[in-house]
Amino acid sequence: HCMVDGVSGSDLLTVLLDREPQPPPGRAPAWHPDREPGNVHLLADTLADAIMAPVDRLRGLPLFARAGLASTPGLTDIRNFVASYRSWLQPTAGELNGPIGPHRRWSWAGATLADVKEIREGLGGTVNDVVLAVITRGFRDLLLGRGNEVEGRVVRTLVPVSVRRPSERGTYNNRVSGLFPVLPVGITDPVERLNAIREQMDVFKNSGQAVAGEVLTQLSGFAPPMLLSLSARLGFRFEQRMVQTVTTNVPGPQFPLYAAGRQMVYSYPYVPIAGSVRISIAIFSYLGGLNFGVTGDWDSVPDIDVLTDGIGNGMQELLTASRKRAGKTSPARAKRPAGTGHRKPTTAARQAH
Repeated sequence: HCMVDGVSGSDLLTVLLDREPQPPPGRAPAWHPDREPGNVHLLADTLADAIMAPVDRLRGLPLFARAGLASTPGLTDIRNFVASYRSWLQPTAGELNGPIGPHRRWSWAGATLADVKEIREGLGGTVNDVVLAVITRGFRDLLLGRGNEVEGRVVRTLVPVSVRRPSERGTYNNRVSGLFPVLPVGITDPVERLNAIREQMDVFKNSGQAVAGEVLTQLSGFAPPMLLSLSARLGFRFEQRMVQTVTTNVPGPQFPLYAAGRQMVYSYPYVPIAGSVRISIAIFSYLGGLNFGVTGDWDSVPDIDVLTDGIGNGMQELLTASRKRAGKTSPARAKRPAGTGHRKPTTAARQAH
C-alpha cells in the first residue's frame, strides 16, 4: 500500500491475470537496460527531486482553493461542514479499541451485486451505503453478543475514498483520501439504519472533507521523510479511540479472469490491523459477487464469526424489506461460501514473524 491504493491494485490484477482461458501467446517487447548512472548523475537526480517535490505538492493548493477557499463559504457549506463532525459527539459502543497481539483471525461473508442494487433501487442510497448498513448490523450483533450497551451508541470508522480522476485510470499510485462516518449500531430497524447512513454520507460528500484530506496528504511531502516515519511509529504506540474500525470498499473487475487456463472464481480481500484498531473490514467486488474479508486480533476478537454472520443477515433483512416494499416475495436465502479462515500460526510461523 506504500506504492498503490486499492483501485490500482485491482487494475494490476487485470494485468497479471488473463481475460480468456487460452490467450494467444504474445511476444515481449525488446528491453534494453539503461546505462548504470555515475555518482555525478545520482547527485544531480537527488538535487532535482529535492527541488521538484515541494513544487508537486503545491499543485494540490488550487484544488483546495476551488473546493471553497477561493470564495466565501455559504451557509449551506458551513452547515454541512459542521454537521459532518457532529457525529464525533456521539458515544461509542463497547471496547473495540485496545492493544493487539502478533496473531490474527480472518473470516468472510458473501453477497451479490444484484442483491445490493435491488436494495438500492427499493430503499434508496448507494452501493456503499448498503455495504455500510450491513456492516453496521454485523457490529451490532457482535456488541450485543458481548453484552455491550448499543442504545444511542455508534461505532466510528474510517472509510477510504478514492479521489482518482477518470484520466488517471490505469496509473498505479496512491490517490485516496478518507471520511469518518459512524455506524449507528443503536438503531434496531434495518431500513432506519440504512437511511441514517445515507443521510450521513450525503452530508459528508457536501462537506468537502475528502478534498481537504487529499490536500493534506499532498502537503505532507514538505516534511522530511525521517520525521514522517518517526511520527507514524510514535502515533501507533499510543492507544486512540477516535477510530474503532476501518471499512474499505474496492470495486473489482466484473468479467472473468484466468490463470494458466483456470478461472478465478472468488476473490476475498485481506487488510491488516494496526495500532489499537482490532478489527478491519475490506469489501471487493468481482464477477457479480460482493465479498467481505474481516481481519481481527486473535486474542481480543474470538467472536469474529458473529460479525460476518451479522453481515450476511443484514444483507438478507434489507433485501426482504426492499422486496416487501415492492410487493415481491423474498425467496429462501441462497447458500454461499462462508466461515472462518482464522488459524493460529505454528511455532515456525511465529518465529518467522
